[in-house]
Amino acid sequence: YKPRSHFPHDINFNQISHVFYAFFVIDSKTGRIKSSDSWSDFEMTIEPNRNINSNRYGKIKLLGCIGELFWLKMDYFRRNNEGFKTVMSVGGWSNRELFPKMVRNQKKMDQFIESCIDTMFKHGFDGIDLDWEFPKDDGVEPKKYLEIVERLRSGLNELERSIWGQACNRFHLSVATPAFEEKLKILLFNKMNPYINFWNMM
Repeated sequence: YKPRSHFPHDINFNQISHVFYAFFVIDSKTGRIKSSDSWSDFEMTIEPNRNINSNRYGKIKLLGCIGELFWLKMDYFRRNNEGFKTVMSVGGWSNRELFPKMVRNQKKMDQFIESCIDTMFKHGFDGIDLDWEFPKDDGVEPKKYLEIVERLRSGLNELERSIWGQACNRFHLSVATPAFEEKLKILLFNKMNPYINFWNMM
């Protein structure tokens, strides 16, 4: 959107290892995740910068930032670094009130876990980044956050086994965390740590 008008083709992929695409949000009715801007994500026709990759684009029609990001990622993979990842970020400050409600409803939490993995795979992302701002120290929410990362890692491992025959940590799982003590100390770091690839400190 103007005035920024920044698109996936404006990213210098040679200078980064991960792109975090934000945000997918929780549906209040079902607990499943959904796009927070379906037009930008899936519908907008992208006009790439024809100074880059012009021969590779040809006459292909790219729909949405996610469509272009996937195309560019696959092109970059083929030519450069297979370690590069695109990661789907879930939550964010504007979606913060839905996490506490979702984790207190088992059916919605099941839907959340399932839809995170399904959506990640469907749209060609390499992983999931959780951005719950922020769990309360109430004896419930920190434990539920731990359960989320446990179940997501288990689901990602299962998906890896179905593709590559073994759990190989190809799919990324990270957590965006506060960088101030009041909120940071609430998280069950030692128990969560084995299930995630790294912590993103805000």
